[in-house]
Amino acid sequence: MGKIVLFIQIFCAVSHGQSPDCKDFINSKYFKLSKPGDFKQYGQSKGIPVVVRKTYTFEIVFVGKNEYKMGIATESDYEPIHIRMIDKKTNKVLFDNKKYQYMGSVSFYIEKTSMISVEVTVLAIDEPFILPEDVRVCLGIKIYNQSVD
Repeated sequence: MGKIVLFIQIFCAVSHGQSPDCKDFINSKYFKLSKPGDFKQYGQSKGIPVVVRKTYTFEIVFVGKNEYKMGIATESDYEPIHIRMIDKKTNKVLFDNKKYQYMGSVSFYIEKTSMISVEVTVLAIDEPFILPEDVRVCLGIKIYNQSVD
């Protein structure tokens, strides 16, 4: 009986509130987006722990007259990832990867410096979670840019 109680306590501690350390996730093997040519890694790149099937919004300032390549990845078996980019000023959806079979990267050009909301949801469609809100995984947003004058 004592072993069962101990197992339940350990399981609850792991599944509730324990987040993986994701700071270096953008440098992990899960990223298929490699550094393109003369592009530099943009300072807004990050790795964070997220809850599966919960939508996260990141407000990112993209500097004008720059070309960008952005990739978003998570640990294996938790794909696809739904990504939407929304112009904060106009509320216009600029990109929705649902239209492109949930591809994990996008290239784009920004004419004028803009605040863009990047909405990300780890869908994990093929995972039959009992309580998906208890599943925490690493998510990475890797952004490269280069000035185009």
